[in-house]
Amino acid sequence: MPKEVNIYTPEEVAEILSVSEVTVLRWLREGTIPGFKAGRLWRISEQNLNDFIKRRNENEGPQP
Repeated sequence: MPKEVNIYTPEEVAEILSVSEVTVLRWLREGTIPGFKAGRLWRISEQNLNDFIKRRNENEGPQP
């Protein structure tokens, strides 16, 4: 049985990450966060979002 895949809008991702939707759209255009277009609208898979969050946390490292 296929695994269910959750897909998010840039607005939902912005809320999850506590950033603006404009920031998420910029990250998508730059390739910072992988996504895909459904017609003219960007979408982000849950796996891509989780991978982005993991990379972001690893890059932040311990705070002094």
